[in-house]
Amino acid sequence: TSKHREALAAREADLRWLDAPEIEVREALAALSSDALSSVLKIVAGRLGDGRIKKKRLVLVGYGIAALVRPLIALAASPIHVLLIRIVDRMGKGIRSAPRDAWIADVTPPEQRGRAYGVHRSLDNAGAFLGPVLGLFLYRGLHLPLETVFLATIIPGVLAVALLVTTKEAPPVAPQM
Repeated sequence: TSKHREALAAREADLRWLDAPEIEVREALAALSSDALSSVLKIVAGRLGDGRIKKKRLVLVGYGIAALVRPLIALAASPIHVLLIRIVDRMGKGIRSAPRDAWIADVTPPEQRGRAYGVHRSLDNAGAFLGPVLGLFLYRGLHLPLETVFLATIIPGVLAVALLVTTKEAPPVAPQM
């Protein structure tokens, strides 16, 4: 249906309610609400990762949520479905971010932390660039249906989670005196 196609065409940061006169306001509110929820979850997950729950477990849950929900855009029948998927995806980001950064700090000698964070951010940005480029190639170059392109997003998500599962949570590096 045409509503189904509209929902599939909506990207995470570019939600569209085509018949709504206040489209910009709704998009901004959707983005702000999901980002606000993510921010609150970063605080909660950071605190949990410092105490009762292992950082690796929180990172796995956060990345696992994203890996499972992003492909659901392929099944979205309305823009509200895309919004809900985006909110859940941002929840995953909130759960994983602070524990992941703390985990990086734990296992990296202090004199190499800048490099470690730089590598992490560079790889994250590379993925944020290459993912959409690959999606565009699959859609325009290979003429795959949008549903297939969105379903294919499960592949890097599962690979990331599998890599995390095989990673050991090393004890924190002792500070140099």
